[in-house]
Amino acid sequence: MIKSLDSLLSSRTFLKVVSVIVAFLVWYYVAAERTTEVVRTVTLPVEYLNVPADMSISSDIRNVDVQIAAPRDVLSGKSLESIACQVDLKGLETGRHVRPVRAILPSGVRLIDIKPSNIEVRLARTSTKEVPVEIQVKGGLPPGYRLENVRLMPETVVIKGPDSKLEEIERVFLRPTVDELLESESITLRPTWGEKPEDFMDVTVDPAEVQMDYVLVRGIPRKKVPVEITLEGEPHKDYEVQGVSVDPPEVVVEAPVDVLDRIREIVLPPVDIEGITEDAVFQVNVPEEGVSGISGIQPSTVRVRVLLSSRQVERMYKDVPIEIRGRSIYPSWRVEPVAAEVLVKGPPSVLDELEENGPPVELFVDVTNIVSRSLRVPLQYTTASRQVKIIRVEPAHVTVFAETE
Repeated sequence: MIKSLDSLLSSRTFLKVVSVIVAFLVWYYVAAERTTEVVRTVTLPVEYLNVPADMSISSDIRNVDVQIAAPRDVLSGKSLESIACQVDLKGLETGRHVRPVRAILPSGVRLIDIKPSNIEVRLARTSTKEVPVEIQVKGGLPPGYRLENVRLMPETVVIKGPDSKLEEIERVFLRPTVDELLESESITLRPTWGEKPEDFMDVTVDPAEVQMDYVLVRGIPRKKVPVEITLEGEPHKDYEVQGVSVDPPEVVVEAPVDVLDRIREIVLPPVDIEGITEDAVFQVNVPEEGVSGISGIQPSTVRVRVLLSSRQVERMYKDVPIEIRGRSIYPSWRVEPVAAEVLVKGPPSVLDELEENGPPVELFVDVTNIVSRSLRVPLQYTTASRQVKIIRVEPAHVTVFAETE
C-alpha cells in the first residue's frame, strides 16, 4: 500500500497535475488582484476655460480634492497625470460667480467625489501699467558693503491686473539675498510687489524676470558729485566773461550712505576776477567742512578757467556840431541843420578817455568845388580813435547855403 502511494506521488502524471493546479491558482490570484477596484484621493489645481478677454480671475480656492476609483493596474500607470479639473467661465461678466468643477478622467477611472464641487470665482476688468523696478536687498547689506554700477534690464516692466489692484502698485522690487549678491555680478530675479501671497494674485508682470548687473563693494561709500563755482567781482570794463570751465567738473566724496544721499553738489569758494584783462586760470581748494560727515574728497583742488571776450558798448551823442570845410567861389557858407546825432560803438575805456575832450567824433561837410548856391550833401565824419566805429548819423544829409555878402 505504501509502495503504491510512493509510486503515485513520484509519477510524472501526478507532478503534471500538481503543476497545472498551482499555475491556475497563481493566475487566479493575479487576475483577481488586477481587477480589484482601488479608491484614491488626489489634489489637483483648478484650470479655467473660456476666460473672458481683458478680465482677471481670482478665487480663494486653487486646488480641489478628487476621489476616484479604478482597477489597481490603471492607477499604477500614468493615467493620474491626465486627470484635470476644469471650470468653464464662458459668457460670464464681471462680478462674483459660483461655478461647478468638472473632472476630466481617463478611460477606466470612475469619479466618486470632488471637494469642493463648486467654487466661487471673481471676475474683474484688467488693464496695464508701466512701473519702475527698484532693488531691496533682503535683510539689507552688511555694514561696509554697497552696490555700485547697478544696471537693470529692463528698468521698467508692464504689470497687468484688476484696476483696483494696479492702483496699489507704484513700483516693483528685485529682492536678492546677500548670498545671491556675493555669488556673482549678474543675477536674474522675478519682480515682486508685496509681502503676502494674496498680494501676487491676479497680477502678472512682463517681462517675468529682470536681469540685474552690479558690483558689490566693501569699504567707505563713494559718490561722484559735481562742483559749483561762483565768480566774485567784474573783469576790466573793456571785457566780459565768455565762459567758465572747471577741471575736473566732479569730485569723489567719501562719506556714509545717508550723508551721500544728501549731497547734490560741492560749492567752491568764490573766485575773484576783479579787473582781469585776459583769460585766467585759478587753483581752488575744495572745502570739506561744507557738509558734516564727509571723510574725504578727491581731488582736493580743481582748476577754474575764466574765458574773456572784448566788450563793446554803444553810445549816443546829440547835438554834435557840423563844421564846413574846403574852399569854393563863394566867400562863406552856412549849413542846416547845424548839429546832428551820432551813435558810436567802441571799448568803454576808450570812449571814456575820449569823452574828456568832447564827443569822440567830428562831423563836417566839404564845399570844395560846389558852384550851386544851395545843395544837399552827405555828412562826413572822422573819429578820434580807430577803435571807435560809427553806427548811425542822423540826419545823414544836410543842406549847405552860399552866402554872397
